[in-house]
Amino acid sequence: MGDSIKWYVHAWGSDNSYSDSPAQACTAGVTSGPTLCNLVCVPESLMVRASIKPRGFGTEIRFVYTHDGSDPKIGENAYAIEGSWLADENSPGGDCPDSVGTFFANLYAKQGETIKWYAYGWYQPDNKYNGLFGETDVQTCVADTTRTGVDPKTTGPAVSNLASVPNPFGASTQIRFTLSRKSKVTILAYDIRGRMVARVFDGMLPEGRNAINWDGTDSLGRQVSSGVYFYRLVAGDFVSTRKMVVLK
Repeated sequence: MGDSIKWYVHAWGSDNSYSDSPAQACTAGVTSGPTLCNLVCVPESLMVRASIKPRGFGTEIRFVYTHDGSDPKIGENAYAIEGSWLADENSPGGDCPDSVGTFFANLYAKQGETIKWYAYGWYQPDNKYNGLFGETDVQTCVADTTRTGVDPKTTGPAVSNLASVPNPFGASTQIRFTLSRKSKVTILAYDIRGRMVARVFDGMLPEGRNAINWDGTDSLGRQVSSGVYFYRLVAGDFVSTRKMVVLK
């Protein structure tokens, strides 16, 4: 971190022609990609946890798993669940000391099935570490319980086609999405510093297409100022955070 990096691109063609770009320079803001650590699988609840460092708003983790014992990094039967932001925690020991962001997800399997999983972490565009990513080695645990007893295709993440329209927006925007089944949905709006500004929606919604309107007001009914905001939608085990821009 802090090193001055100087680089250029050398390109050539099949006709033996070549060219060099001008020299470029940048200063490294970090030494490497994020560290993913403190990995936990709880067989009796099928809850998995992972921590990421550096932490910060706009950090995301996706858990990828199989429940037939195949490798989730190459297998065709892998399922993905985006993790929920759980807490900023101090972790003085283990494989990831100091402060980290911790995420969790609930997997789906039958009792006795072998779960193989790993965590993949990255940063959203407005995080200063945008562009960095990392993943863990494959982990294994054996389910001590059955959470659903049905195929996880019908019980996994319940949301698709998630978008806010229009974006950017002035007076209001619609957060649109499709639910694969009736679900309790929570939508929260955050500012760029990670502070919650509004509880946009919290309640049950039917299967199919849904649209929730946000008029750009905070929890006290005041209009928010122009800038970058994020909305986080939670439906069952599905959690996703997207960017929206307010232009007044």
